[in-house]
Amino acid sequence: MKSSLEEYYSDDDVEILKTGSTAVIRNKSNNHYFQVQVDSLPTNIIWAPVVPHIKRTIFIAYTVIWIIAFAYLLYQYINSYKSSLSQLVKPVGLLLFFGYSLVSVVCHEYSHILALKYCKANIDKVGMKMNYGVFPAFYVRMNKVYLLPKRDRIVVHSAGLFANVCLGAGTILINNIFFQNAVLFSAVNIFTYGIIWNLLPILKSDGQKILFTILGEAQPRHVHDYGKVAQIINVVSWFVAIYSASMLVFDIWRHFV
Repeated sequence: MKSSLEEYYSDDDVEILKTGSTAVIRNKSNNHYFQVQVDSLPTNIIWAPVVPHIKRTIFIAYTVIWIIAFAYLLYQYINSYKSSLSQLVKPVGLLLFFGYSLVSVVCHEYSHILALKYCKANIDKVGMKMNYGVFPAFYVRMNKVYLLPKRDRIVVHSAGLFANVCLGAGTILINNIFFQNAVLFSAVNIFTYGIIWNLLPILKSDGQKILFTILGEAQPRHVHDYGKVAQIINVVSWFVAIYSASMLVFDIWRHFV
């Protein structure tokens, strides 16, 4: 991992966040962002220390909750013997699945926005796009995150998945205690596939942004530009993705073939 020393500079024309040997610059006149090496910057810049908006205690609590909720959700996902996908193709099942998915998507994007605002930054744009020309998806463009301290960036990038994980784990826990509803369990379980794939850094996903923020590296355009640690994690992620996809195929085969 690269040095975590971060410093900040701002004037009428630019904002700069320096992290180790690299710096992110925002041109205030056109709102463009770009990255340069620190040694290419003027030597007379007076840097100010960067203070995260997310306190250490809050960050630790956030991380612990993240891990516990995800571990519970993953356990339920792997041991999905209660799941009954055949019920999801019924009207009630479809309504429940799409309703839960809509709530999850709204919570995901709004959590990114709330986390960014907590860090005293604003979003650039909220919109909808087609991922890979096939999958419709809402998105929040938040370039300002690249001028935030590392701790803040981790929280902002992971806030959407955090909301999905907590919502999923909470829904399954309540369902297991009070309802034992197989349709509701299936709806959450199917959406969990999406959470896992979004967490894996094999696509241009939240997981990829989180990974490179933790590593303190710029987000490369191509896999062959990854550092050694990122390459190892990328290979492991492919195995997880294949396992996850095989579970989905097995569930479909088990219930419909």
